[in-house]
Amino acid sequence: MNDEIFECFKIFLDQSCLNVARQQHVPDVPATVDDARKLVTDYLRKIYEHIRLSVQQVTGPWGDKKVEFVFSIPTTWKTLDTPNQFLRAIKDAGFGSDSPSNHSACLELTEAEAAAVHIVTNPPVIFEKEDFVLICDGK
Repeated sequence: MNDEIFECFKIFLDQSCLNVARQQHVPDVPATVDDARKLVTDYLRKIYEHIRLSVQQVTGPWGDKKVEFVFSIPTTWKTLDTPNQFLRAIKDAGFGSDSPSNHSACLELTEAEAAAVHIVTNPPVIFEKEDFVLICDGK
């Protein structure tokens, strides 16, 4: 796996998504869900290290900070085990582990719900009373 380039690999934590990709001959698909989890873990570890170092440079000791990492999950994942695989990768990457009393990591929303929260809290337009927001998450 070291010489290969993988993209969009988080989706392959779900065995059914991995099977469909293989049937459709999608290039550069991880061989197994475990391989996908390793890719996700490695990717997230680099992100975590960057966040930790960046915050520490600006504000001082990282372990003293109260930090909550909230991750979203794809709505396409079919099995209940898949979010557990993702949470394992998150924890193995270091999120929430440096200072367990101050740091935490969790899965809260689907990606569609996270998009809705973002739009409502950071609106591109001004909403008026009686307006509504429709979020469509297509596959």
